[in-house]
Amino acid sequence: MKGHIKTYSPSTKGGVITGEDAKHYFFHHRDFLDQCQLVNLCEAALVSFDPQVKHPDKAKNCVFITAPFFPSYVTPERFITCDSEKVSGWEVIERSDWVIHKKSYISLEIANKDAIVGAGQVGANALLEFESFSKLVIGSGSGQGRTFTHLIHHCRGRAATVAKRSSKGIYP
Repeated sequence: MKGHIKTYSPSTKGGVITGEDAKHYFFHHRDFLDQCQLVNLCEAALVSFDPQVKHPDKAKNCVFITAPFFPSYVTPERFITCDSEKVSGWEVIERSDWVIHKKSYISLEIANKDAIVGAGQVGANALLEFESFSKLVIGSGSGQGRTFTHLIHHCRGRAATVAKRSSKGIYP
């Protein structure tokens, strides 16, 4: 049967092929016959495969239909924040040493938006190891004997660029 790779996750090394019968077939990269061509494994690649008899939703003996090509990358449509070093379904292309840290006296939402804008200014499309928290600061006014409190909202994360391979990608 012929089909195209609908989804592929580099982290799990598996994905889904949409067959010419419009059904979805799960695969793992070890289901490809020529392991040397796995560099071409990406979304939208054309493949032929054998639907597994015992498990009709599994693809086996996968082969690329087209000659080997060097896939390009697609980037996420929206900015990604993730509390770990990895983003499910995406490759971390570049992980910066820069930590973006923003704060707001108004709201956590504003601190979050400011962190995303700051990361975008350095060319990132993701913040990894992202965390947000609020701190209550209590102090006293100088010489007036008054006590004040401020709630300060913080957001921080490591700037990164994430993408995934696709034969329809626009980034080399």
